[in-house]
Amino acid sequence: MPENIVYTGTPKEYFPKFTFQEKELVANGFIPNPEYRLSIERKAQSFTAEKRAVLVSVLNDQYSNIGVSKAKGSIKLLSSENTFTVTTGQQIHIFLGPMYVHNKILSAIELAKKLKEQFPKNTFIPTFWMATEDHDMEEIDHINLFGENVPWKHEHDGISGDCPTKGLVDLMDALVQGRNGINKEYQRLFKQAYENFSTLADATRFLIDQLYGDQGVLVIDGNDQRFKELFKPSMIKDILNQGFNKLIDDQSDLIKKYGVKSIISSRKTNFFYITKNGIRDRLDFKNQNYTTQNTLMNWSIASIKEEIEKHPERFSPNVSLRPLYQETILPNIAYLAGPSEYVYWMQIQKIFEEVPAPILKLRKTYIYILEKDWMKVSRYAGLESALFSEDGLFLEELTSIISGENPIEVIWEEQHSKLLDDIEKLNTLNIPNLKALSSISNNYLDDLKMASKEFGNNRMNNPEIQSKIAAVMKIKKRYFDHKNKWERKTYLFEQLLFKNSKDIVNTTYGGDDLIHIACG
Repeated sequence: MPENIVYTGTPKEYFPKFTFQEKELVANGFIPNPEYRLSIERKAQSFTAEKRAVLVSVLNDQYSNIGVSKAKGSIKLLSSENTFTVTTGQQIHIFLGPMYVHNKILSAIELAKKLKEQFPKNTFIPTFWMATEDHDMEEIDHINLFGENVPWKHEHDGISGDCPTKGLVDLMDALVQGRNGINKEYQRLFKQAYENFSTLADATRFLIDQLYGDQGVLVIDGNDQRFKELFKPSMIKDILNQGFNKLIDDQSDLIKKYGVKSIISSRKTNFFYITKNGIRDRLDFKNQNYTTQNTLMNWSIASIKEEIEKHPERFSPNVSLRPLYQETILPNIAYLAGPSEYVYWMQIQKIFEEVPAPILKLRKTYIYILEKDWMKVSRYAGLESALFSEDGLFLEELTSIISGENPIEVIWEEQHSKLLDDIEKLNTLNIPNLKALSSISNNYLDDLKMASKEFGNNRMNNPEIQSKIAAVMKIKKRYFDHKNKWERKTYLFEQLLFKNSKDIVNTTYGGDDLIHIACG
């Protein structure tokens, strides 16, 4: 038996964003047509040989400092016009972040394999987009280990990809000190990453390559001047002409009519400006002038146009346009999104005019449950399907299974159905004495119902049953807590070094029916 059981799925109860079906989303223009053949054809027509050459060149440069890369072959494959990407992404975290980052990568790997089976003449590369230009260091400068939030002390205030890795080895040494059962192989891997690579972007690329590279996973960093050159037309359209603001606002208003709460807000200019010292500052447009929010830089319309032409690498798209940037520089046919990402991709569908939008899929959830915990749940037939339910509904299901059938409740249901049917038939005879019989029958059913409830309460007070329920509810809270999700509070570092989760990166389970959370 394996050390960990992998529970795979994304039921809509886990991500209760909206409830309508995928076909409704397509019909309303919220997501693209989900036919992969069409997505491949659209991308093949729009993604030029010039863009492929740039992509391959940049990736070769970005991987040049990894001595033996497991995914180098994937870069070579991208030179072919028959090769496409399946992408997911996330802001880079220290120690690779929470388990949902791992779940995103596994989802991309699995989809790429399925597409290869479906379209054998094509090649599909699972790709991880490192959001290296994000500057919210507070989101990534800590690790959660066994429920304790451990901060990383640093002095970096620029974009996250440029953040020095100094101090991370010392932090790791402190995390493992005094603990037994450390997986030394993974410990050496993280140490190698943070000793040999000076920035968080380079270290993260190395770690993902070493863990997932043999599955073909490529890591891409959009912070490159050559990529930004390809994106200049969209920069000009947004910054000089405010060409995307209304499109996003109109789409956001439309999804609100369907009860979907917007995740992002569009702006007149949807870009940041990266200063020479790496500070990413929001770009604002007011009174025919452009200014940065904090660094007090300013441009006229003419000078900002000149700046875009000369230095496109200094302009960084915000969350509204980052997907368009990604689709501009990648031969991408599908994006694996988390639940919040899925919603804001719905908001921006109208911006994909010259560049086709990829198929939008919700990524899967892989929860690694200790075998001893899983055995406590799986012993009760049918309970697994209720694990993602709200606690109250789950407790009802669990109580019913553990306590067994209530014999008085069974009698009440039988009598309730029969007596009411009989009385209804007798009432058609219009005999006065039958009214008293109806009252007696209702009183009998009420007493029977009360007895059933009393029987159930007495049985539930049984210490043995209470103990069984408490044990399962504890596991439910540990792995399937809606307010504090396991994949967010548990970090990959913990699973690799302390849980010794062998082959964790090669594990993908679950059918397509499990992935449709918001789509049906």
